[in-house]
Amino acid sequence: MGESLKYDAIVLAGGRSRRMVGRNKVSLPIGGKPLVASAVEAVSGAERICLVGPRAPLDEALGPDWDPRWVQTQEEPAFGGPVAGIVAGLNALRGGSAPLVAVLACDLPEAPGAIEHLLARIDELTEDALCALAPDGYTQWLLGFYRREFLEGRAQEIPGRDLSVRRFMAPARVSTVPVAARLLQDLDSPQDVAEYLAAGKD
Repeated sequence: MGESLKYDAIVLAGGRSRRMVGRNKVSLPIGGKPLVASAVEAVSGAERICLVGPRAPLDEALGPDWDPRWVQTQEEPAFGGPVAGIVAGLNALRGGSAPLVAVLACDLPEAPGAIEHLLARIDELTEDALCALAPDGYTQWLLGFYRREFLEGRAQEIPGRDLSVRRFMAPARVSTVPVAARLLQDLDSPQDVAEYLAAGKD
């Protein structure tokens, strides 16, 4: 694939952020920029980026003047979970010619570094998917590149409601890339944020 790599991206930004105690983590400032901006930066090489979530917090985080490659949609039902978000993102990106789709949760401040690891090994994506592998052996389904035909096929088979990401992706023939825990840390709560920031000072 190399320099000719073409992909679209789905950034999942539709959670309720309940554990953030009233603060929408999409616009949470980490390292001088909103959290979702790190996700967008991570997939900046995409032909199109679909941000899945309510528009207002996305505008707060990214400003009202969007890159023409960005589109926004929301899963049905709203706050329906990551699988519903993936399906909504695929629908919004329908008709695209890029053979790959990156899927990325918006709450990973080190997303650019993690995606860089995957892109360095993208030629290993010979079947359905290439995903990050955590040090504990857990496949990070929401940090990976997928064959568009695989995702679209699954979306047709399963509507995306009341289904875990793991079950949705279960048929995938997946290769994994080991990624350091720091690059995979997600921020779900104020405690997560405090621990992340404290670790960065070590």
